[in-house]
Amino acid sequence: NWEIYGQLEQFGSPIAARRYTRLTQRRLAWNNSWLEVRLGNFYEILGNGLLLHAFEIPGAILEDRVFRSRYGFFRDLDGAEVRWQNSWVEGKLFVGRPLLNSLPPLVNEKQRRMDWLGGGEVRFSLKSGWQLGMAYLANFPNRFPGDLLSLFFSLELNTSFQIFGEHAWQPNWRFASSIPAERKARGTYLGFSLNFGPLQSSMEWKKYRNFSLNFNNPPSLIKEHAYILLNRSTHVLLARNESGWQWETFLRLSPNHLVTLNWTEAVNRLGRNRTVFQEKFAEWSWDASSALTVKIFVDHSQEPVLRERQRIVLGSYLEMEWQEVWGLTLEVEGQQFIRHLAQQQKVQNTALAIGITHLPGISFGIQWETSIDPLLTDNPTTIVIETQKRHWIGVTVGYEVNNHHYISLFYGKRRGGTACNSGICYEVLDFEGLEMRWTLNL
Repeated sequence: NWEIYGQLEQFGSPIAARRYTRLTQRRLAWNNSWLEVRLGNFYEILGNGLLLHAFEIPGAILEDRVFRSRYGFFRDLDGAEVRWQNSWVEGKLFVGRPLLNSLPPLVNEKQRRMDWLGGGEVRFSLKSGWQLGMAYLANFPNRFPGDLLSLFFSLELNTSFQIFGEHAWQPNWRFASSIPAERKARGTYLGFSLNFGPLQSSMEWKKYRNFSLNFNNPPSLIKEHAYILLNRSTHVLLARNESGWQWETFLRLSPNHLVTLNWTEAVNRLGRNRTVFQEKFAEWSWDASSALTVKIFVDHSQEPVLRERQRIVLGSYLEMEWQEVWGLTLEVEGQQFIRHLAQQQKVQNTALAIGITHLPGISFGIQWETSIDPLLTDNPTTIVIETQKRHWIGVTVGYEVNNHHYISLFYGKRRGGTACNSGICYEVLDFEGLEMRWTLNL
């Protein structure tokens, strides 16, 4: 089987320095039942992502504060790869240049892909549910971290209990022999999951040191929320020196009632400073009928990195269907926290989102957010300290023409901030005006 793939990106602006038209991806691939060969741009992950994670977040758009140019959110490799597998072993070998996606396509390609990576992975299936593997990654020519090794495993002891993990380190090869032990890259990730009748529970632990490598993505062990305010207020992994754990439990009280509990802690040691992020989350979900779902949640956290304490979020979510073609979603959230700066600040944020859909492909949504955060209400260009509440109101209309074309229009104000999707966090800038997106899938 042959595959040819290409991706063209274009961004228009009245300012010439921000405009571009680039073929940002092209790939030629061939595969059969046990072998696959790829040339060009491709995505890949080694182990659990401790060494390498080349990915794409479909539909996400990046915009840099410096370049003010928009572009697709992906971080791929440009090179060649060979993969093979049979009933008891899987393997891969590759070489390529990783993309530095903090730079937009209008920047020279050599600056966006300065490094070379080479390596591979072999994974053995010892028996049903038991896997053991090892991976190697080289960063050259002579760039940190040089060489990395990892061992990973997944053991399903029975149908209800599984343990898994990975340990990665920088071996004493090449120039690494002269690097002090405390400066070498290393990371450990361990976890287990338990499924016992109505109870499902998991526990994970992490410890990373000098592990921000620009091309890896170790498990963050921070709960990813779909709720507006919680997603924006999440903790972003600082793999330079972070350890911590995450415990999550799902308890099915009855066929229609589900309770979710999550407790997370992340400890950062930056120089002599030690900060501890903590989050406790609880959610109750009720399936009132096949057409009506109600959720209520509460979240308590603290983020010393942002000097935010006593951060509490309350919210509810409703999803309803009727006449088999109409759908309604309603989300209401409120947040309050204390920020400790030169003066203590009490911050309140709210969010309201309403969505209406009609099959086969029409959608309409309104999102309204407010904030009294002094960092957002005050205009730094004036002497007066503005304290009036800020509002962001936006309307979105979408239409799915067919399986290949989707068009959406947004008008109004959209609040920026941190956004997380599939374990990847990135910054979204504020927007005001009219925006149209056309998504084409061939």
